Amino acid sequence: MDGNLNDERRWEVARRHLILRKWRICLIYAWCNLADRYTSWIRMEGEAHLNKALAVGNGAILLSGHAYGLSVMIPPVLAKKGYLVLRTGMTDPARRARRWGKAPHHIWQYVAYNGDYWHRFRALNQIRQGLEANGVLHIDIRGFPEGDPKVEIDFCHKKLFLDVQVLRLIEILKAPVLPCFAVCDDEGRVVIKIYPALDASADKIVTIFGSLYAFYLKEFPEYANIWGRVIRQEEF
Repeated sequence: MDGNLNDERRWEVARRHLILRKWRICLIYAWCNLADRYTSWIRMEGEAHLNKALAVGNGAILLSGHAYGLSVMIPPVLAKKGYLVLRTGMTDPARRARRWGKAPHHIWQYVAYNGDYWHRFRALNQIRQGLEANGVLHIDIRGFPEGDPKVEIDFCHKKLFLDVQVLRLIEILKAPVLPCFAVCDDEGRVVIKIYPALDASADKIVTIFGSLYAFYLKEFPEYANIWGRVIRQEEF
């Protein structure tokens, strides 16, 4: 993180990060009990931006930073509000099932795109079908320590390049893209923030989403779970 932080700020960031990790785990495993009263713990800002994008009828993509904040809560909350929701990632679906269960509270679809060529092809078709049904696709975008300068964001420490494969996927899908971040307010309640839609263009995403992501990483470093890999210059 930013080397200009003083010792007091570093300790505060570290303390808040540990609290966040515990809170995220608690929310995941307690969701089966929280689902029907989630508004006591979680609120959404900018939902009008999402509804405006969906009014066109081609679905929408919510884009978050990988391993940042409480984005894991975005799909269950949207699904509980009545949206058709798909979540992508590299995690084994069986592991996801163990985490969330298969009870009625788990009402969003998880699409794993790791695997061979044919698996990825089927995953892409599943995603397309969801968007054609005017669904919401939630994607986390990873970062890399090296890459094309065209996908570099104004990071606060060393270098960070967005995942060109995810950017290409978004361009193929052609649905509007809405930056989305989930953080906490001063009382610990989760706040899901949705920003206005962007065109499904890599340049737009790098410029606008990249600037937002860089802002959150700099101003709220405690929400990021990537710092060890940043220091070691590893993919995250």
